[in-house]
Amino acid sequence: QGYQGKIQYAVVATGKDGHHTLEMDSKENSAKDAIVGIRSHPQLYNALLIGGSSTSGNVAATSVSEGKDPRDGLARFREGTGGSFGNIVMVNAPGDAFIRKDCFDVTVETTRTGTVENFFFSTNNVVVGLNSGSELFEAGSADCTGTPTPTSLTKAEADFLHLPATFNKDTLAMDFRPAQATGGKLRENVDTPPADGFFDKVTFKGAMDTTNWMAGWSILSDNGVIAGDVYGEVIPAEITVDTTLSASTYLMTSQVFVTDGVTLTIAPGTTIYSYRDDGGLATGGSPDANGNEKAPALVIEQGAK
Repeated sequence: QGYQGKIQYAVVATGKDGHHTLEMDSKENSAKDAIVGIRSHPQLYNALLIGGSSTSGNVAATSVSEGKDPRDGLARFREGTGGSFGNIVMVNAPGDAFIRKDCFDVTVETTRTGTVENFFFSTNNVVVGLNSGSELFEAGSADCTGTPTPTSLTKAEADFLHLPATFNKDTLAMDFRPAQATGGKLRENVDTPPADGFFDKVTFKGAMDTTNWMAGWSILSDNGVIAGDVYGEVIPAEITVDTTLSASTYLMTSQVFVTDGVTLTIAPGTTIYSYRDDGGLATGGSPDANGNEKAPALVIEQGAK
């Protein structure tokens, strides 16, 4: 209880046996207690919330028995929580993406007014790749109806450089940047954070754009899990037509197959960076329980060159 303050640029992941990336409460003993001051009212902008798996029912039975039901929301706000939440991206939700419960009489805003005790969850926030049968928003109690619903996007509309469908602390490689260098759904309808000297005005949703600010200082970087601050075009998993890689920077996120009869030309000055593991991202990939599968490699099939 009592979450307040301001955060911008956050990555929150649950792991395959986790449940909520965000859970906020305000209540002590009664609805009246929660409304007096509405103690939980943080301001969070530009966050990437990652569930452990995009497959429904991934949470272990012991976790469910302890009340860690994945359908209770990748983000869950309860008991009179207020606050302001914008430019949020939620991925790998094993069940319902966003839930409010026991809202009491907290004012819900569809346009942010600056009253921090009110609840503003932007409709521009996005949920990527929601499972069939799951909900973008679930009202856990009758007093939460009328809450704005986030936007649903497919993985094709909002893909990342290297975000395995199964995500755990032992996953070997990840990259939280958008796969598209420019444009795309993650750069549309971006919310302007409060102009209070703390928040940056941004042009993207999620925790980062093409700059990998986690490179060089985070524990993921120290362990070689996060890529360096290098951005480039992703080489497709299968090259089926004659292709030339110009003198530029490319990323190899999976095994790349040059098929029979096809020529791949790599021009002088071309730089190719490879991730440690493809996380099952290659065509037909089947990652293990930690999201790991094969080391990316360039494979020239017989008859190709």
